[in-house]
Amino acid sequence: MMKLLSGIDAQQLLRMLGDALEKEAVAWQPHLYNVKDDKREEIGAEQRDGVVSWLARVNHQFNFNLETLALGTALLDKFLLSVKARPKYLQCIGIACFYLAAKTLEEDDVVPGTQELLEKSHCERSVSEVLRMERVVLDKFNWDLRMTTPLDFLNIFYALLLYNVPALLDGCTTLTPEQHLHLLSCKLQLCLARHPVLTFRPSTLALAVLSLELEMFRPDWLSITLILQRMAHISSDSLIHCRETIAHVMTSANHRQMPVAMVTTTAVTNAPKSAKRKVDDMDDDVYDSIKRKVDDADDDIYDGIKRLYSEDVTDQVVTVVAMTKCGSRIRQDTSAPTHLQAVVN
Repeated sequence: MMKLLSGIDAQQLLRMLGDALEKEAVAWQPHLYNVKDDKREEIGAEQRDGVVSWLARVNHQFNFNLETLALGTALLDKFLLSVKARPKYLQCIGIACFYLAAKTLEEDDVVPGTQELLEKSHCERSVSEVLRMERVVLDKFNWDLRMTTPLDFLNIFYALLLYNVPALLDGCTTLTPEQHLHLLSCKLQLCLARHPVLTFRPSTLALAVLSLELEMFRPDWLSITLILQRMAHISSDSLIHCRETIAHVMTSANHRQMPVAMVTTTAVTNAPKSAKRKVDDMDDDVYDSIKRKVDDADDDIYDGIKRLYSEDVTDQVVTVVAMTKCGSRIRQDTSAPTHLQAVVN
């Protein structure tokens, strides 16, 4: 179960967001995997996705936190971006990155020994091979495994959202904020198991996942999205493109078989009107950079967008339509019940 960032005020959350954005600006690079059929000379996109899906199963098997899987995936992608490795080494690289992430984030008493990890994960590499690969990875990163992952941004965005909209889940009586965050984290990791999303910054990816989720049950989803977008300095084009990519990923039949997707969610069609909150109820100190607050999404959405961006309304209508198409695609494709549900381990 994901843990909420609790006991932190809005200003601290904004500082955390600023620090994460600074690290992202310095370290992030887009990942472009080879999509050709040469599976012997160069690690391809499908091979990479296969290993990440396998690591998701291993993470679930050992009941590790999703942060461990997120860090392991990030280490794998960063390593493969900096080293040209042959496909025959991919499994060893993947399990080594995952094991390092587990040693970094999990409690010592739950981290298995190398032999146990290899046996239960059905890894075909030897203990000595994995230990050597761990050392190679550590040397490549100068023993610094701290990375800002999309899950880090999701945690910050969600904490900011709950701070300003404490009644976020009023229409979902069976779902707690912790369960909802866990659900979102599973969706995010599901997306990270497909290479097309790796062309987007971690912050963009996290906000796109959150935005698509909010669209399913919050009438004011667009206003909230736009404010978080402004705070994270994410362009509209990038966010729209990311939402489209995620919508395609989430409706893919292949993903419904992934063990990490232990959660289902769809629109809450019976959410009470009381759940419809105005963005201008949010903390003034948090949004003092926004000179005029955005009014309720249903009543004055276009004027709100114009004030937020100081741009022509016509241009922003395109943004509204483009964003809405992504959420509609997911709603039309899903066949799950009409309430948010979470399967808690």
